[in-house]
This record gives sequence, structure tokens and C-alpha cells, in this order.
Amino acid sequence: MQSGSKYPTLHWNEYGQAVAAHYNLQPSGKERYNGPCPHCGGTDRFWIKSHQGELKVNCNQCGDFKAIYAEMESDGVIPKPEAQQPMAIKKPDVTDFDDHTPYHIRKGVSLIGASLDGHTVVIRIFNSDREQVGTQRITPDGRKMFSKGMSQSGAFGVVGKPDSGTVYIAEGWATSVSVYMATGNPVIFALNSGNLPKVTKLLPDLFASAEFVVAADNDEPGIKAAQASGFKYALPPAGMDWNDVHAANGLDAVKSGVENLIAAGTTLEAAAREVAGVSADDMNFAMDSKGAIPFNHHNAMEIITKSEDWRHVFAFDEFAQRKMVMQPIPGSAGNPDKFSPREIKDSDYISVVRWFNLNGFLRANKNTVCDVVDASCHENIISP
Repeated sequence: MQSGSKYPTLHWNEYGQAVAAHYNLQPSGKERYNGPCPHCGGTDRFWIKSHQGELKVNCNQCGDFKAIYAEMESDGVIPKPEAQQPMAIKKPDVTDFDDHTPYHIRKGVSLIGASLDGHTVVIRIFNSDREQVGTQRITPDGRKMFSKGMSQSGAFGVVGKPDSGTVYIAEGWATSVSVYMATGNPVIFALNSGNLPKVTKLLPDLFASAEFVVAADNDEPGIKAAQASGFKYALPPAGMDWNDVHAANGLDAVKSGVENLIAAGTTLEAAAREVAGVSADDMNFAMDSKGAIPFNHHNAMEIITKSEDWRHVFAFDEFAQRKMVMQPIPGSAGNPDKFSPREIKDSDYISVVRWFNLNGFLRANKNTVCDVVDASCHENIISP
């Protein structure tokens, strides 16, 4: 958009797939889709495309840019100008809530598979016969209410159009929309972790041509539900769901994350190891009550001294009495073939903290990392 335009800048990787899916647009080139115009109809006169990372739209028939945007805003696939949110958003806390900003705007997602009733998001809920049995209503403060008398057992909601190909399964609506916006694949949400295994038992009969993947929450109930589904599943970092990932790191992080699949039947501890990026058999992690691997001295030491990526990085030069970096720190820039062992610098500790942060340990801190790196050096003594 031009500077000063009242219309928000729309990023292709955030809205492109959602707009294409909502209006059933068909690919017509690289990052370009054609189909019926939201304003004037037709068959293929309307197009969207990516231009320098931004979503561009137009209709060769009506050319009514203002009307097209109004329709897209009304349909909830793009934000209204005053409601624009960046791709990576601040996760709201209780002090942010008011009684008029709708839930989907707070969560940074488009209004897909839902509608607005005033300031309340309304989502249709279905049963195993694909019949609507009620609704879920979510108020601006996140309270979730179901239709009176509606049975939640085996009920589910839908984002997109499940049929063939990969169909994701998630717990909640906002998480499902984040996954849909990131991947373009339909998502079925099971309302909560306890209901997810019940829903997954129904789905193969309802959508026989689909391949199901659980986009799980990374807490103990979420992991157990994913394991009980019998399907492959993907886990975000510890303590997060995929909407949290969207909020913290954007849709690209969601897309790459849900493609990192864990096999059905993987144990709780093995799943936690895998999402943490470590899998050595002799690691002895201290798990928290939710089944996740928290960041602490013990767990950081297990990773630094035992994982394949880290165990040869640090050493102690006994002759020179120096702590050494023996090979490139994982995730660091530069050509590893040109690396030469050197003394540890203060910036190396920051690089280690950054690696832990990017691999799901959001509470990693420099003080703990310094202790662990220094201790790991003395477990790998060299005498040049």
C-alpha cells in the first residue's frame, strides 16, 4: 500500500493462502490466484498475487478496489484498517482486555470458519453426521460458551474445507486458524484436549481421502491427546500452542513447525526430547509436571555435553588455562570449514542463549548458560 493509505499493508505469507482458500481461488502462476470476485462475481476475473511480499488484489471486470476490500473485510479474511495487527503480535495479558475488541483480533487471526455477533466470535459446531449441533461463542476476554444443552463429546469445528490431502487437527479455533493461515490446509478443531481423541476416531470415516496430522498443544494434556489419536503429530515449543508460535514468530514459523512430524506412539519424554532438538539415548532430562523439558542447569548441561550438535563445541585448554570454542556454535553464521579453535568470548554465551531460545527454551538466560558452558569446558579437557 502507498504510504498514508487507509488500507493496511497485507503480507502475502499471512493472508495470501487464507484469501485464496476462502474464495476458492485457483493457482494461475507463482504466488498468483484467480477466481470469482468477492464484489461482482464472475469466474476468473478477480486475482490476488504476491508483490514484494505484499498481497495485491484486483478485478479486471469491476476494478472497484474499495468495494472489494469492503467485502473482504466483511468476510473476515483481512483486518479492518483500525484493527490491523502485524504478523508477529504481542500475546495479550489480562491488562489488555476490553469489552469490544473481538477475540480473533486479539489472537492475530482472520475470521475464518466463524462470524461476528457484535463483538463476539461465533463458531459453528458439528457432529459425526456433519450436522450443526450448536455454536461456540468467544467473548473479547476469551470466555468460551457453548449452546445450551449441546453435547461436546465427539463434536468439532472446521476451518477450511476438509476433503483430501493433509488435514490438521487442533484443540481450539484460534490455533486452527493460525495453522490454516500458515499452511493453506484445512483444520478440524476438537474444542479441547479431552475431546480430541474422540474426534480423531470419527474422522477417517468422515473424510476417507484425507491424511490427518495433529497440530498439538505442547503441554501434558495436549501431548497425551496427540498420542491417543494414533496419528502423526507436531509440537510447538514447550508450554505453547501454534497460535502462540504465530504470535511470537509469525506464520513461517508455524508452517515449518507443523511440518516437523513426530511418529504416532512416541512416548511423552521422547516427544519432549524431539521438540527440544535432542535425542541422545543417554540423556536424563528433568521433566516438569506438564511433561515438558524446562530450561534449568541440569537440562542445559545434558544438551551441551551429550547432544551430537553440542558435545564437541567447548573444551578447556589445560596448558594455556583457557576455555575454548573448538567448533562453530550451532546456529552461528560463517563458513564452518574456515573455523579455527579459539578462546571463548562473551558473545559466545549470547549465541548459546539465542540457540536455546530459538529451540523452545524461551526462559534460557545468560547466567545459567555461563555456568553450564564453563562446567562443560571442564568436562572436555585438552592438552595441546
